[in-house]
Amino acid sequence: MRLERFNLSNNQIFGEIPGCWPEGSLLSFVHLGNNMLSGEIPSSVGNLTRLEFLHLNDNNLSGRLPFSLQKCSQLLVVDLGDNKFSGNVPVWIGQSWLQLRALRLRSNMFDGDIAPQLGQLRDLQIVDLSNNTLSGPIPDSFGNFSALISTSARPLPPFFTMFVGSGDYEGIESMALVTKGDQLMFSTILYLVKTIDLSSNNLSGEIPKELGYLAGLHTLNLSRNYFRGEIPDDIGRMGSLETLDLSLNCLSGRIPQAMSELNYLNHLNLSYNNLSGEIPFGNQLQTLDDASIYISNPYLCGVLINKSCFNGNNINASSEEYGMASQMLSIYLSHALGFLIGLWSVFVLLLFQKDWRNSYFKMIDKVYEATKIKMRN
Repeated sequence: MRLERFNLSNNQIFGEIPGCWPEGSLLSFVHLGNNMLSGEIPSSVGNLTRLEFLHLNDNNLSGRLPFSLQKCSQLLVVDLGDNKFSGNVPVWIGQSWLQLRALRLRSNMFDGDIAPQLGQLRDLQIVDLSNNTLSGPIPDSFGNFSALISTSARPLPPFFTMFVGSGDYEGIESMALVTKGDQLMFSTILYLVKTIDLSSNNLSGEIPKELGYLAGLHTLNLSRNYFRGEIPDDIGRMGSLETLDLSLNCLSGRIPQAMSELNYLNHLNLSYNNLSGEIPFGNQLQTLDDASIYISNPYLCGVLINKSCFNGNNINASSEEYGMASQMLSIYLSHALGFLIGLWSVFVLLLFQKDWRNSYFKMIDKVYEATKIKMRN
């Protein structure tokens, strides 16, 4: 029997994946997602050298990705999300799966830095590494994804037409992705989706300006990390961007005016950062009139959040008031300190200088007698 497609998804299968995947198999599609499978991926899966679609998502699988999987060089779609896989995201993914279109590893236990070699996957248009414990910076090589640089409509690719419109398999190729704050299932338009989701990790450093090259990207989610520095001006070059989420980071500085040039942007979240200055206004940003986009950025100002900017400059009024209050407090403290020092000096002189002390008490006596005389009269 020439078995090419193997689909046992959406059942209640438990136990481990059998380790009996033979060499020379014609299998191009394996879907075991949405079950209760456990254990590790057997190394014999690497024998499926014609495999193009691998879905093991939504199980209890664990361990590291076996090195043998690099032999599956024809892979187009890999969905291992919502499991318990651990270790680094393998470097060999960017060296062996050169035809990969979609990589979904979300909600696992992957750690360590993101390998720069992933930037060699020129056809990659879906990158979902969210909800892991990845650390370090975003590699500059993420600006090399050719499929995300191009803004032209791509023809319906072979990896999709294999299933859509082919009888019993119509619509079988689908993937759950988060966009605009919601998790949605993409199927018939999956080939059009272009997204990078690195949210809910421990990533740090600055947002690389090279991401600005991705003019065809639709969704960029970097929320819930530790990114610092300013939002790069190059983000204004991402002309196809519809969703941008940079919330819950440590970003500072001004919001680039270039962001107003993102004509397709309809979902924006910059909340819970340290951004400052005046909120840009104009073009598409005029339609994003939800103040919650900017909450918990205490040094932002603008009409939308009802905070005036100081003298028309992009300085938060509350920040300016804080600075003025600090100056007044310094003045008061310096006066109080000077008074105490002067009082203490007089006290020391009276304590150790007998002539001064006698003169002081004589003066007090004179004042007292003069006061008594006035009261009698």
